[in-house]
Amino acid sequence: MKVFRFMSKKEYEKLIKGEKLVNRARHIAHTTSIGFCFMDLKDNPPEVAFHYLIGLVCPEVCVIFNVKNKNVLSKGYGRYTDINSENFFARCIREEYYTTQYSREDLEPIMVSKKIDLNLNDFGYIFNWNEVENVKD
Repeated sequence: MKVFRFMSKKEYEKLIKGEKLVNRARHIAHTTSIGFCFMDLKDNPPEVAFHYLIGLVCPEVCVIFNVKNKNVLSKGYGRYTDINSENFFARCIREEYYTTQYSREDLEPIMVSKKIDLNLNDFGYIFNWNEVENVKD
């Protein structure tokens, strides 16, 4: 299983160093998730998901993970903008995954985009994907 997460540069730096990341925040938004939230890559690629996550996530870095320890993630649900509807106020429920702590041992980062650009030709987003460095220092 592969999941992805948008995060700050600071969180990414800690992840790459091999630190265990901890977040027990209960989100104010309409979600059952606690802590760090992830989306399943098979449901939507980050370029699509960014349309309904923009304004809710930190857009500095996006990481795709290979799930090594499935027990670290719990399934949750969130209410997001329905990007397939012409009604601006339309909402839909999306499946998501969450955890209050993780490290590279649980979720192996495999691809990273540190730059997200708006594509004015089709009102989409362009991600600059690179393989993740294997350095922990």
